[in-house]
Amino acid sequence: MKRLHSVLTVVAVLAVGLLVAGCSDTAEKNEYVDTVNEIQTEMSDALTEASSAAAESPKDAADQLDQAASIVSDALTKLKDVDVPEDAKAGHDDLIAAIDETRALFSETASDLRKIGKNDVSGLFELQAELQESINGITPKIDAAIDKINKDIGATGA
Repeated sequence: MKRLHSVLTVVAVLAVGLLVAGCSDTAEKNEYVDTVNEIQTEMSDALTEASSAAAESPKDAADQLDQAASIVSDALTKLKDVDVPEDAKAGHDDLIAAIDETRALFSETASDLRKIGKNDVSGLFELQAELQESINGITPKIDAAIDKINKDIGATGA
């Protein structure tokens, strides 16, 4: 069996925890991890595309973060609709909570960016640094959720 893995994708000013799931020993668990894989891949691809252009102003950065929050929100809706094996429910709930924290962070940072002047480069860099610091605080939560899912569904290996 493969294990779920966590990769932090940071694209321009955008950052989101990415879950990549692997196989388990039952059809139900295989379907679960395949579905989570698909949702996470779609989210990652959409975030990469949304952040392909560099933000040249606080407004550009805010617009990118709003778009990222929307992408993450769509992924959360899909994750909440996944048929989760009983063994994985606690970890799945933790994963959703951590990803939702990322969505909220994107929205809050976008709002903060709209409050600074269009030529306030230092304010932009400060908010970007705060965003990265906050993402760094969320990443262990995502990792812990993934570890819990791996343990609870009996996943082993790489």
